[in-house]
Amino acid sequence: MYPQPSKSCCHSGFLSLQPGADLCQFNRAQVVHHALSNHLYSKEAQLMQVVLPCLLDLLPVLERAPGRPSRQPPSAVPSDKVLRLVLTHMEPEHQLALRRVYAKNLPAFVERLGIQIARHLKRLQRVIVGYLEVYDGPEETARLAMLETLKRTIQHAWPRMTCRLAVLLQALLRLMWDTVTDRSLTPEPVTAALLQGATECLLLLDRCSHGQVKVLLQGVQHSCQDDRLKECLRKVEEEPVESFIPTEPKREY
Repeated sequence: MYPQPSKSCCHSGFLSLQPGADLCQFNRAQVVHHALSNHLYSKEAQLMQVVLPCLLDLLPVLERAPGRPSRQPPSAVPSDKVLRLVLTHMEPEHQLALRRVYAKNLPAFVERLGIQIARHLKRLQRVIVGYLEVYDGPEETARLAMLETLKRTIQHAWPRMTCRLAVLLQALLRLMWDTVTDRSLTPEPVTAALLQGATECLLLLDRCSHGQVKVLLQGVQHSCQDDRLKECLRKVEEEPVESFIPTEPKREY
């Protein structure tokens, strides 16, 4: 029987202070990983806010453990296994507090996998689009985190983005329209952050598709009545077409 860590003892800071070699001794890292993975089935947002960062701290240790094969199928790589389970839980989740926790931690998972995030694009795209569609309250925590997730995904998996342009472009334009027509209590800085994040995603998509976003947006700016939205679209249309230069994956080793 594996021990079940309490909320206090599995704090991310505790793991981050432990030397990797110590965690690998006597299979401790595997034991902690198994115990934390059991908590991924929890519906408690407060608990998940602790478990997910802990797993992110633990994954680099597991993947460089002595004796671990250098090449493994995706089904056996801990980062892939955890992300696959997280995305499976995210997709049907309706509890806003839990959606926010998942969304806030997702960019770090994308960074952890780097270019290997391409293995998960089909489900990740569904999650991103689904979360962008749902109003998340005045702070828009989940939507902002999903825009960050999309930006990092484009940067790492840019060769796979062209075939997804139509779906992603529609989701981003719908988000921008919802944002500028929002009559709720969303603060202006949050509205500006949403528009900026969506615009940055459009710019990245345009660069990695060699200007295809500009083609798809032709005529949209002229039919738009909102000045803020027109300004965002203008930035995309006036951006020079250039070859996309991917960023270096920021992975821990």
